[in-house]
Amino acid sequence: MEDNSILNDNRHHDNSYVSTCTIRDVPIVSLITDGKERLCLAQISNDLLKGFSYNEIHNRRVALGITCVQCTPVQLELLRRAGAMPSSSRRCGMITRREAERLVNSFLESTKPLNLPENFVFEVYHHCAWGCRGLFIPIRYNSSRAKCIRCSFCDSFLSPNKFIFHSHRLPNVTYVQPDSPNFNAWRRHLRLHNPTQSEDLRDAWEDVKAMFNGGNRKRSSSGTIASGSTSKSSANNNSINENYEQTNETSDEDKEDDEKIEDKKEDDEKIILPIP
Repeated sequence: MEDNSILNDNRHHDNSYVSTCTIRDVPIVSLITDGKERLCLAQISNDLLKGFSYNEIHNRRVALGITCVQCTPVQLELLRRAGAMPSSSRRCGMITRREAERLVNSFLESTKPLNLPENFVFEVYHHCAWGCRGLFIPIRYNSSRAKCIRCSFCDSFLSPNKFIFHSHRLPNVTYVQPDSPNFNAWRRHLRLHNPTQSEDLRDAWEDVKAMFNGGNRKRSSSGTIASGSTSKSSANNNSINENYEQTNETSDEDKEDDEKIEDKKEDDEKIILPIP
């Protein structure tokens, strides 16, 4: 166990330290590692998504393609001492602040129309089987099954969940065993082509992926966040924490799959083309 004086200083040899951020006026403990901020998924669930079950949150996270990274034992001890996790916790999944905001908004906000030019498209690709490239046309994306992607090779129009099963065998292309793709996992497999450093464009793509992700159901409880939910017992919070720990071994497989794809992840490029 790390020395108390080191932990109380919130800094150690692994370059991690504890900070705080605010999401929807609720303070959330964050862990800064090598300049990257990550938040505790269990705390987000307990403090911001109390009206939703563990399974709902887990399924929505997977549908949004959000990677849950496990913290190290030293980082976990920091989170315990900061009050983000109970002292009995054995592990903790972390997501970025942007991912946390997307996850929370997907539950607490209605789907908003995208504020993009009418002729705006994303050039996308996937690596399932022989892989494929296409043009994702946001204006056509008006339902989860909308045929909004035009294949760059055969000009067929497909929905996102069908496009990841669509591929063309090309010279010098290696077959990649599909990473257990399914109709609800296209957000994990579909990536932007030709990277740029445009943060606005990356955010626009994340907003597209947040649409039609299984329904933005709101619970008719209190103010959805902390107010009015004091009647929730601490046992419920502990139950959520335990669920995150007990199912971690299965989500570790998701994590490994996500990380394989994350290694290939590229930023995006804005392409303006006329819609056919």
